[in-house]
Amino acid sequence: MDHNYDQNRMRHITMLRMELSPLHAHMAHHKFAGITADCSVCSVPEDTKHFLLTCTSFNISRATMFRKVTEITGIDISTLPLKRRTDILLYGSGNLSDDENSKILKIVTDFTIRTRRFDTT
Repeated sequence: MDHNYDQNRMRHITMLRMELSPLHAHMAHHKFAGITADCSVCSVPEDTKHFLLTCTSFNISRATMFRKVTEITGIDISTLPLKRRTDILLYGSGNLSDDENSKILKIVTDFTIRTRRFDTT
């Protein structure tokens, strides 16, 4: 796999973990001029949980991500509490192997790339 592609994936995960992404709530928190916290589609704060779990703009891509993560974990993650779901998507699970957790992070970054929400152009 391309080194820049891998770096881009890790950059997406790191930005979400640190809440330093282009999501509106993250930018508003850091006082970017002219930015409000709300999602332009859903009119609720566009934070990590909203982006990964509920924004209607990404329902199809999210369904694919959840299905693939569910296959790895053996648990339907869509039934888990929001915080637990977010934690698994951003950090993996202590119940899984390093390889399984790496696969989850790849699935999540497939989602971030597919949504194009982190594109800078």
